[in-house]
Amino acid sequence: MKKYKIYKILFLLIPAFNIYTIQAQENTTENKTVRIKKDVVCQIDFSTQVEAGFTLPKSSTDFYDMEYTRGNRSVQITTSKETLPPTILTVKETSGKTWNISIEYKEDLDPDNEDETNYNFSDGNSTSAKNNIILKETDLKLDLEKQTSANAYSISEMGQLQKNYPQLVFTEPPPEQTINLACKDNDGAFIAKLYNSSPGLNQAFKSDMVNIRIVCQNISFNGTNAYLKLLLQNDGTEAFLTGVMLLTLVRQNGPSLRLHPCSIYPATFPIVKPKSEIALIYTFKDFDLSDDENLKFEIQDRLQKINLEFKIPGSAYYSAKKD
Repeated sequence: MKKYKIYKILFLLIPAFNIYTIQAQENTTENKTVRIKKDVVCQIDFSTQVEAGFTLPKSSTDFYDMEYTRGNRSVQITTSKETLPPTILTVKETSGKTWNISIEYKEDLDPDNEDETNYNFSDGNSTSAKNNIILKETDLKLDLEKQTSANAYSISEMGQLQKNYPQLVFTEPPPEQTINLACKDNDGAFIAKLYNSSPGLNQAFKSDMVNIRIVCQNISFNGTNAYLKLLLQNDGTEAFLTGVMLLTLVRQNGPSLRLHPCSIYPATFPIVKPKSEIALIYTFKDFDLSDDENLKFEIQDRLQKINLEFKIPGSAYYSAKKD
């Protein structure tokens, strides 16, 4: 009977221990400082997911732009202005840990210095996106095989891939992908013609952290829609499992506008084999852009371990539309 009473007391104490642990986590606060430069995207990775609903201080919303990435486990900060006042962003993780992040503008920041542009609050997987690159003809010629289908694997290879990633359904779009069902003029013949067209832009994004390069080859227009032709180049040793894509109209004054795709071609999101490349078409509703606005394209892999983005200036968009 005595042993029973001891177990009963211990059982009753367990909830109290749990409450104490949670409260201790919620009270954990750390202070960090990050530095940012014009047109350089700084990504901060956290140990657990960031709680939804956080915002910049009201006095800073005209200066800084922020986005969630990688399944809400990281935050990206960017600005297109110079000599901005410092601000403090408070970010809370779902684990209960709070970060007071002092954001400072540093005009002489060197974006090639990883210590200054990467902010790792978790496990060393942070990335920092650099400016877009306008590729020269010699830069385009990577030793890559042109991939002619979305699933470039044999039936047996696809079976093995499905065993490796049983949680993924490769024959369907990622469940997180939002499609704009209200779009009109989604012309399949026009998309097919654009898909086989010669490059007109060759504006690229490449991160030093991964071996994936995105090249924006064309911006075209038809009816009420606009079309981005993008080339995904995988210069690495592992397959790139194309995941969620999103285009955002970023305004200097006023809220950003998410341009969810009317369609994505190929419909089954490509699996880009190592040392291979494949084109895709992102269709969206056409909007007029001013010179001080831009389009931000983001793409993840299906495992949400890689997040890449690049920006198309409003001037380039307007020029393509005028042609």
